[in-house]
Formats: sequence, C-alpha cells, structure tokens
Amino acid sequence: DTPPTLTLNLTGTTTLRVMAHKIGWEPTNIDTHTYIFMADVLSQPASPPGWPSTWDSGRAAHYPMESALVAAYGADLVQGMQDIPTLSLVTDQKYLFHPSTGIYLNPYDKGAAWERPVSVELINPDGSEGIQVDAGIRMQGMSGRSNIKKSFRLIFREQLAAYPEGYGSPKLNYALFPDSPVDSFDHLVLRAGYNDSIFGGGNAQYTRDLWAHRTYGDMGQATLYGNYVHLYINGLYWGLYNPIDRLKAAWASDHMGGEKDSDWDVWKANSVADGGSAALSTLMNISNGGGAYGAITNWQAYEDFKQWGDVDAIADYAILNYFAGTGDWRDGVNYGAARKREDGAGYKPVLWDAENVLENINTNNTGSSAAPVALHRRLLANPDYRLLVADRIHKHMFNGGAMTVAANQARYAALTDELELAIMGELVRWQDVTAYGFTTTQWQNERNRIINTHFAARHDIALNQFRTSSAFGSNPMYPAVDAPELNQHGGQVASGFALTVSSAEGTIYYTLDGTDPRLTGADSGSISPAALTYSGPVSLTDTTHVMARVLTTGGEWSALTETHFAIQNSPVRVTEIMYNPPEAPGAVTVADEDFGDGLADGFVVKDGTWDVTAGRYVVTTPGTSPYRAVAVKGFQSYLPTNFRISATVNRSSATGQALIIFDYHSMSNFKYAGMYSGSSWVVGSTRTGSRLAAGTIASGTDYDLEVSIIEGAAALRVNGVVKIAWDFDEALAEGQVGLGAVSDGAQFDDFTVSVDFDADAYEFVELLNT
Repeated sequence: DTPPTLTLNLTGTTTLRVMAHKIGWEPTNIDTHTYIFMADVLSQPASPPGWPSTWDSGRAAHYPMESALVAAYGADLVQGMQDIPTLSLVTDQKYLFHPSTGIYLNPYDKGAAWERPVSVELINPDGSEGIQVDAGIRMQGMSGRSNIKKSFRLIFREQLAAYPEGYGSPKLNYALFPDSPVDSFDHLVLRAGYNDSIFGGGNAQYTRDLWAHRTYGDMGQATLYGNYVHLYINGLYWGLYNPIDRLKAAWASDHMGGEKDSDWDVWKANSVADGGSAALSTLMNISNGGGAYGAITNWQAYEDFKQWGDVDAIADYAILNYFAGTGDWRDGVNYGAARKREDGAGYKPVLWDAENVLENINTNNTGSSAAPVALHRRLLANPDYRLLVADRIHKHMFNGGAMTVAANQARYAALTDELELAIMGELVRWQDVTAYGFTTTQWQNERNRIINTHFAARHDIALNQFRTSSAFGSNPMYPAVDAPELNQHGGQVASGFALTVSSAEGTIYYTLDGTDPRLTGADSGSISPAALTYSGPVSLTDTTHVMARVLTTGGEWSALTETHFAIQNSPVRVTEIMYNPPEAPGAVTVADEDFGDGLADGFVVKDGTWDVTAGRYVVTTPGTSPYRAVAVKGFQSYLPTNFRISATVNRSSATGQALIIFDYHSMSNFKYAGMYSGSSWVVGSTRTGSRLAAGTIASGTDYDLEVSIIEGAAALRVNGVVKIAWDFDEALAEGQVGLGAVSDGAQFDDFTVSVDFDADAYEFVELLNT
C-alpha cells in the first residue's frame, strides 16, 4: 500500500500534531512540531479563540503583546526573540486551563495527580538541530504559584498510572545547557523569575539566580545548570523562562555517579526529597556535640563530622550566600543538600532559589541562625574548620579566584549579554499587568549598577564582615592577619626564578612539597615539621607547589596562599625505559570528525570564535577567558576509565597554544595537553598548573597529537612518540573533551575519540621534569 500523504499550507503560527493509524494495528505515537510566525507573535490577541477569559482565583486572563512597546522596540524586539532558544509546550488545552482539573488554574495542587502529558520542543535560533520529546508537566514553586506568570516542572518518564496508554521519554537526551557536563535529564524546572522579575520589583534582572549557580560551580562545587528560552504554550508566547536542573537524586547521579534509585540522600527545604534522613541526623547530632567525641571544638569530633559532611562545600556554600546576601537562605526557606550513600561521603550543600541576591551592597546576613546558616556557625567553633573557611575565602576572593571583582563582573556581564534584547519580549508580554511600569532602561541601569558598583564595593565589604561580624564572636570567618603575598602568583617561570614572599607582620612559614605549613587534628595549630621559615628569595628550579602562611606573635594563623609553578623549557629526564607500542588493539572509535562537510558536528563553543575553513576547525577570534578559545564535544554518558583523543594540530604563531582538552567541567576546571608557547609540549590543569617538555615545534606545520588516558593519568604523544605525561591521581573520564587555544590561528583536523583499547599494551611511565 502507498502510505498516505498530506500537504498543509501554513500561513500562521501552528502547533501541528500528527499520528498514523491503520485498522487492526496499534496507532503510532503522536509527533508534534511547532511553526512560529513572528508577525503572529507580535500581534498576539487579547482574547485568542478557545482560551479562557479568567484564570485562577477569578483573575482576568492576560494574553496580548503590548502594541505600544512592539512599536517602540521595533527590530530590536524581533532580534531579541531570536537571540535565545525557543521552547514550545503543546498539550490539550484542558490539561492546563480546565476550571477544575487544569493545572494552571489550580496552581496550588501538587503530586502525581496533578501531572499532565505535554510535548516539549526546543527550537534553536541558529537552525541547528533541536529536540522534541513527550513528558509530564506540573506547576512549580512556592509563593510564585500565586503569580499570574507561573513556573513549571517537566518530568521525563515512560509511564504514569493516570495515562496507561503511554506517556513520554524516560529521559531528555540532549545537551540543553552548553556549560553542563551532562546531556540527559530526568527533571527540569522552567523558572518564571518571580522575585527577580518585573513582578518582583523595580530592580528585575532575571539573572541573579543563575549567576549564583554559575559562581558556585566556578568555586568547584556541584551546581545546577540552566539557560534562557522564550516559552510558548500551544502557540501563544508566554515570556522569558529559565530552564534549570532540579535538585533530585537523578541530578546527583548524573553529575556525581551512583544509582539514582538507591545511592543518594537528597534534602531540600526541611524535608527529604529522595532517600532518607538518617545520615543527616547523624551529621547534625555531631555538630551539636552529641557524637562520641563531644563538642565540635574537639578535633576528633570534627574528624568524625567530616565523614558525614563535605566541609569544603559547606564552607563555600556559606561564603557565597553571605557574599551574595541571599534572602531565602538567610531565612531558612530555600536550601538543599545531597549525599552519596557510601562511607566517608559527606553531605554537599546545593544552591536552590537564589533570586534575592546582589541587592544591597551592605547586606549583612551573618547574624542569621536559620537552619542552613546555623550548621556553619557551629562549625566555626572548631579552629581547623575556621581556618579552612579562611583558606576558601582567600582562594576564591584573591589572585584570580572565582569571586574576585573581575571574575564576578565577567560572569554577570556574560549572563546579561544573553538577555540584552531578549528581555524585550518579556516586557511586551507582561509589563502592563505589573505594578512597576518596568522598562529596558531600568533593566540596563540595574545591570550596570551590579557590574560597576555592587561588585566593586561588595568585595571589601564582605571581607570585612567575615573578619569583624559580632555574630561570629571570637570565631571570625577570616583572620585579622593578611595572607602572605608572592611576587608572582604561580604560572610559568624560568628555572632559577626568585620567589619572594611578603607579609606586614608575623613569621612566614612555607612548604614546597604541597603540604600545609600548619598542622591540623590532634596537633591543630602547630607548625609542621616540613615547614620552612622564610628569610629571603627562594630559587625555583623545578615544578613546585607552594603553600605559605603567616603566624603572628599572638599565635594567629593567616589564610593559606597556595599556587603552582611550572618551569619553562624544563629538561626531561626519563626515569624508566619507555616502551612505545604499536597501535593498541581492540579500539572502538566513538567520535570521528574530519570537518570535511563544513560542520563541527557536536562541538559546543565555550569561548572565542571558531569556524570550519578548508576542512579544518580554526580559531578565528580569541575570547576573554584565560584559555581564550575552547570548544567541547559531549557524549550521552561518561567515557570509560581508559580512552584516547587524537587530532591533527597546527598553530600559526610560535607564541600560540593549541590544545586537546579533556575532563572539561567548566571554563575554570579542565585538563589539557598539546602545544605550549615557544617550543614546549604541555600537559596540565586549569586548577593545578602544568608540566612542560622541551621540543621543536614549527609554526604552520601539522603535528599528529594523541592524548591517552589510563586511570587517572594522561600522556601526550606527538607523531607517535610520548613527549610528556602526568598522573593526576583523579578521575579523568567524567567531563567533556574538546579543543582549545590561547590565540587565533590554531587549526585542528581529524578529531577522534577511541575507547575499549588494551590498556595493558599501552602503558606509559610518568615523565618527570627533574
């Protein structure tokens, strides 16, 4: 039989749903496609046919786009509607707007009984492939449920008891968030903004919450990822929304491993979200002095606590929330934590709902005793935790850390750049029903205030609060004595570089072996036997990890100054015979891109401008990050422990760097290997520095590079010969892979990723720069 065909002439915005049915056969699934005509969007009517005139609580429905603003914004509005992706939700009208069973008109009802089927379709503005999946939809939020513009939750699952005929996809398998290390999702929240929107006041930005999440991730902590979309419901424009991860066991499993159904306890806003609460009860009991070792001031009690709580994460969580002035966190309303159910795995706090941040420069939340704040304040009584907090403050707020003025300004500017024009669609849709008469000028003024005034002043204000808040009593978060300063804070130096360390007071103690000059535990506060007393410049002739503190005459330790130095053009000494085997057997190629079709399939640009030119992936314009051009390629699951990445690499300048990237988690957290400036080969990390091996690298010449990852170590081969290796002693397979450069002119070709090779036949020894 000839399959039936149907031709439709679409003249306006259409949500097309199609299925095939044959007598005696089960019907096919329903395919959904949305076709949006911008002219229809901009003239969206006040009373669209088939839509209710009243919503929840009898309030008047609101559908139109404000014509005066459409005219005022003109071409900028049209451009803004295409600057970010479009998300189209399509479902039977009754599921949302039936008076007694529609979820939008009954926003306070919760649970599986108030979940409805929906088609979810992502349309990318650049024409690249999006996705359409079927899912469940619920209302989302707390007080925001009362707002006229509401938040939603999407649940991806195959079955729901109320719909036995079929439902949706078990997961959303798509790289929705370019900076996220995962590309599959069980849950998503579509945040309407509420407190940080035009419904919440005259300082709306729509970016505060996502700034906080990205900052937390840049601090090295597990965070929720998100982006921005223009949302349509059954073809009508609904405004600007922020899709974001939802704090659940599935999120924890995707980001940190384990099984979502059995391996995670998740706590959220005073209740169990997944798993159980026994471990949390133990943690809280120890912090309150009820454990086997008594008060948390006891070093054994603190060591016991660390088996149940991730103290680095707890410290960073407190630092960020105090710095940002988070309102709901201060009031004990919105907070969360996740713990993997295994020995020694501690609860990790996770940010949730940070809309009330970056408002008043002088905000001081240190006096709060609400639940998430109280734990941190109890721990401050322990001297080791107290100094750990100081170390984390110094790490993040100085020397290029994640919370320096420049880093905060750049992060916030990048977010608001995405919305410069896109915000117009939101204003045209909703501004006339708010009480604030919000304008684009107000949005721009508040953005400029945050970037140019708030961040510039808040750094020192927050640091002073950490030092002097009366709420901390004799246990401040940051000591009165400043951390020591180095004449250069890490990086590449020539052999014999004279490192100087300075402090206005006290005695400087330092180490060059990666250990802390101050002891912890039973000997807490004592000087380490490995510590050296600084008396003058220190000559560095080898790759060195420096740790330094000041100890005052009154016995107060400073925060830790820590950094890594790599020696330029270090000679390479092979400490064992290197066996360089032939091509490893059994390899399976999971990625193979020669760019011959003019496309860089699957690559997501993180920074810089990349083009495919003459069959090569080329950096044409560097970006603004330290590694000024990065493009990554994700996979639907983690790579195995052992894998290889290869590419043909060429650089146009002797000062350029052309790199293969692996274990990518964010722009401040990835590993790399390849060509370094000058004639050096490099393996390194954005967090711990790099190792170099001398070589001969001709500009404009192709080199075949291969990075082999075996367990926690990486080796760089150039034209088949090992040049340098590094045992990172950590998992390297849970991030993305890709390419990077520090200047324009870098060229890449024949990018492949291979797995399932025989690692035993491919062993390497570490090359030491000694």
